[in-house]
Amino acid sequence: MRLVTLLVSFAAVLLFVSGAIAGSGSKADSLIVENVTVTKGGTVAVKIDFVNTIDLGAVTVPLRVKSKGTTIDSVSFSGGRLEYLRAKPVTIAEDKDMVVFGAICMTEAYIGPGRGHLATVYLTVPDAVMGTPITIDTVTVHPATLLFTKSNSLSYVPHFVPGLIGAATLPESDSTK
Repeated sequence: MRLVTLLVSFAAVLLFVSGAIAGSGSKADSLIVENVTVTKGGTVAVKIDFVNTIDLGAVTVPLRVKSKGTTIDSVSFSGGRLEYLRAKPVTIAEDKDMVVFGAICMTEAYIGPGRGHLATVYLTVPDAVMGTPITIDTVTVHPATLLFTKSNSLSYVPHFVPGLIGAATLPESDSTK
């Protein structure tokens, strides 16, 4: 229940900033989840990049990891295009398979057009899932959905490129050779 309350509160703030969901950016506006390959369980950093062709006042990013036992641990905005913003809420679901994060321009300059790093999502991948691809996809956590909000408070859904963690298993070494 607490998760639902937090997610609804987060979404309400973003909807307040975004005004009405209407309009659209360019087809080039995108959110891209990096593909990563790991060879053993542990902490994995997955970079999230974005492209926007117009000034933005807010960004909302809900993601889900689709793999039993893989958990979302944290989100970092360090080194990204949104690092300068103060309002960057992050809510991780209690079972740690879902996260909603974003950024809102309050008194800072709008997020200018460009391409670059948005955030890094840190996950824990258990050894038990090695050999199984792990998908990171967008999800709707009502009322939060993937949105870019323009500087005029109208929002649109950018193109989304899901990510994949390739949990590869290393071949056992042959000590007889």
